[in-house]
Amino acid sequence: MAEFSSGSIVTRDGTTLAYTERGDGETLVFVHGGVSDQRTWNGLLDFFAASYRTIAYSRRYAVPNAPIDPTADDPMQVHVDDLADLIRDRKAGPAHIAGHSWGGFVALKLAIQEPELCKSLVLIEPPVLTLLFDFPPTPAKLLRTPLQITQNGPRPCQTGRRRNGASRKSV
Repeated sequence: MAEFSSGSIVTRDGTTLAYTERGDGETLVFVHGGVSDQRTWNGLLDFFAASYRTIAYSRRYAVPNAPIDPTADDPMQVHVDDLADLIRDRKAGPAHIAGHSWGGFVALKLAIQEPELCKSLVLIEPPVLTLLFDFPPTPAKLLRTPLQITQNGPRPCQTGRRRNGASRKSV
């Protein structure tokens, strides 16, 4: 089993979250999905630590943190608050944030609620349909939404720096 954290933070509600931090430079925070933990990112931490300060943390209830009580609710907002607390505690903002699955949704919600903490987002398969559609979506809504997105156009985002230090252009 891979080694865990280099530290921990205590969130605003007293929950302890483990994290691993490596490297120097602009901060890149990794947010794992629903059925994993900070070890999901182990293969990427050293690679990105050559150019960034990398932080991977185990979200609330993920190993090695305390497990969830089987009768407890698990609302999204506490995970968003936890990510904000991590960034503030580590003095890491504004941060580049990479999130996978549920972690991508957490990162996106943070960017919407507290944009000053986010420099850029990389979202890998975030379950964001609830932001676009009512459930169940009507056929008209399904057909109309892609056109609205295209007409409004995405905002350019910075893609960071290449390994050689050269700046990349907006996409």
